[in-house]
Amino acid sequence: MQYRPDIDGLRALAVLSVLFFHLGFTTFGGGYVGVDVFFVISGFLITQLIRAEVQNTESFSFANFYMRRARRLAPALFFTFALCFIFSVALFSPSDFERFSGALVHAVVSLSNFYFWTESGYFDTAATIKPLLHTWSLSVEEQFYLVWPATLVLLLLKAPRYIVPIVLILAGLFSLYLNLVFFEGGSEFLLDYAPSISDWFSDGAATIYYLAPFRVFEFAIGAGLVFLNGRKQSNAIIADIASLLGLALIFLGVHFYTEGTPFPSIFALPPCLGTALLIHFGRSSRLCKAVLSSRLFVRLGLISYSLYLIHWPIIVFYTYYTKAALSVQEQWAIVAASILAAEMMYRWVEKPFRHNPKTGKQKSSASFGLCCALIALAFCFAGASGWANQGWTWRYGDGVVVHAFGDIGKLQRERAAYLAQHAPEEFSEAGSKRQVLVVGDSLADDMLIGLVQNLGDAAEVQSERYNQLCYTIFAEESPPVDEPCKSILANLENSTKLPQADEVYIVFSMAPNFWATEFVPLVEYVKRRTRPGTQIVLLGRRPQFHDFHSIAVSMASEEDAVAGIEQRALEVAGDLAPLDVQVRATAEELGIDFISSFDIICPGDHCKFFVDDGSLLFWDSGHFTVQGAKWFASRVVDTRESNRDE
Repeated sequence: MQYRPDIDGLRALAVLSVLFFHLGFTTFGGGYVGVDVFFVISGFLITQLIRAEVQNTESFSFANFYMRRARRLAPALFFTFALCFIFSVALFSPSDFERFSGALVHAVVSLSNFYFWTESGYFDTAATIKPLLHTWSLSVEEQFYLVWPATLVLLLLKAPRYIVPIVLILAGLFSLYLNLVFFEGGSEFLLDYAPSISDWFSDGAATIYYLAPFRVFEFAIGAGLVFLNGRKQSNAIIADIASLLGLALIFLGVHFYTEGTPFPSIFALPPCLGTALLIHFGRSSRLCKAVLSSRLFVRLGLISYSLYLIHWPIIVFYTYYTKAALSVQEQWAIVAASILAAEMMYRWVEKPFRHNPKTGKQKSSASFGLCCALIALAFCFAGASGWANQGWTWRYGDGVVVHAFGDIGKLQRERAAYLAQHAPEEFSEAGSKRQVLVVGDSLADDMLIGLVQNLGDAAEVQSERYNQLCYTIFAEESPPVDEPCKSILANLENSTKLPQADEVYIVFSMAPNFWATEFVPLVEYVKRRTRPGTQIVLLGRRPQFHDFHSIAVSMASEEDAVAGIEQRALEVAGDLAPLDVQVRATAEELGIDFISSFDIICPGDHCKFFVDDGSLLFWDSGHFTVQGAKWFASRVVDTRESNRDE
């Protein structure tokens, strides 16, 4: 295979797009398409390599193929695992280290894309505390390497020549079709014949992003180029025009796409086709020779694998340590640090394990394979240990505070299980029990959990979820809204819960800037739908403690840790008094009760972060644990009774 410096330059373009996207440069809002550029390149190179060997030898050595892949990928990957493991042990809280350990086990066996897919959803942990998140793409590639070589060799040796392009076209089209079907959260076929499996794909955006079948069309585009590449190249002018178009298509995705763009789906086609144009016309294009084949781009392309591996952990651990958004100076410093680290990894980790720097010979396959297997086992053992032992809480001593943070995942699961046991239903017929309704978003779920525990058999507690994207529909003169919101409003209009409730609690994550335009119409709607005499309670905004768990754990060994943590929590919570004034005024105008959530959680010089028995009040930045919900609801009930007495 002839060396293509322009393809190394294309790799540089891809990895820089990803790097600048991860650092938050606004011009690179869709820089994640760099991964798709890599997939097209991989499809092309792997298919070209396999086809060349089969044509030349009429056979194919799978042992040699996978050994070359291991020599190319394993050393730098294992080195990255080791660095991430060391820094995670040193910096991460038990819950964050527990998640990292699970990701490590899956990354070692090339299943990290499945791990992060299962973690996706409303309560997914922030990407900025997942140093191995980017390995999902490596897992997709490894899964491609397991399936495509055997399929291609079989077709090349046993089928007519025209069959392989047909298979690629059909596979690519089917993969693209799956993107369109599953983006909405499953397929009618699965819903009819395997409803339990269909639930796995409810998060359609995460499904098509992380799982390999939905990326097949990208590899297929690259693979298909191999069967065009033997044709005579066009003249330089046509090649330049095609290459310029290819760069424009990639830039279209890099600059204009956002994290909200449905992806990959059909939106992946422009950057993938742009990559295909650059690969196909790269050898004849003067533009490619001047830019992609330049010394700078080729060098960045050579270190692109190491740069891809190392840049994200640097970003994660730096931001985890500083607990602050990156400044422009810090962004560029990380760019420089990542490139420098990648250069060192390429020289001293990647190259030596492929070729001995002194003799130029490769290390024996047997010894290299054994070393890889032993290292992989060691990582699996260490990861499994951290994953199964609550993130090694012993790192922070044996105090009460540490035990409270021992298993955040368990607290989350307890909350989810409690909600599942009290799934929303219609109220029973009016009887001796008070009928209490909680309306709002996910924060209302916390109030439901707390009221059920506090009111017991004395009341029937139900909930009504409201989509925060549709709050404007509750205004009497609502602006134009889309069909999903109209459907939500129709369902609410048909609900009997509001007219039937004796008490209504309104709880949601209100944003100060949108209180008057979005949230006031919601409160007014609830007031209109309830019958006269219904007691309505509006709860003020709940303080949020973003990234505070790791700060709290770092203070666990201090003397009187609980008091210190709760005093620090007040600094993180911010000042909600101005918003409370607005919300209280609205409540008074409407003749309903107002209770400040902030005053309950943050009385005086601290914010409660632990329940009285030492367990956590919050399992994430603002959602209560089951015990925390019980504590908070009891204070709300007590406050209401105190207000009545006054």
